[in-house]
Amino acid sequence: MSDESGATEWWWVEYLENEMDPAVEKDLELLLQHSEEDRTSFEHIRLVREWLGSCDPVKDWPLEDRIAKVRRTVMRAIEKEAHFSEETNL
Repeated sequence: MSDESGATEWWWVEYLENEMDPAVEKDLELLLQHSEEDRTSFEHIRLVREWLGSCDPVKDWPLEDRIAKVRRTVMRAIEKEAHFSEETNL
């Protein structure tokens, strides 16, 4: 299932994340059994996914804390802009 255009083989990502249509999943399993090229592609994508998951700096940082920090930053920028606009309109 190699793509001559060099595009990412998204079906392997879907397969890894269990988002694949069951009918297509069986075809991909056959490819893994019988195609060295596809096994290599799959393994590379699996390793990259594993690496990215293991180095996620915010993985254990609760979502609410992240949202609160972003909200504070945005609100400060809005307040600063509003204050600047008031000064320039005087």
